[in-house]
Amino acid sequence: MQYANSILRHKDALAKLSKYILVDAYFSKEPFVTAICNQQFEIISRLRKDA
Repeated sequence: MQYANSILRHKDALAKLSKYILVDAYFSKEPFVTAICNQQFEIISRLRKDA
């Protein structure tokens, strides 16, 4: 959740640029994805091997 909070602190500025967030497979786990998607962003990522 720490990484999601880092992104969401800047959500207003980021939303002006794009609604898409490109992240590494490391971040494609439920807590991160849910936190980001709940703020109207969409995630582009490769899925993890354990997904």
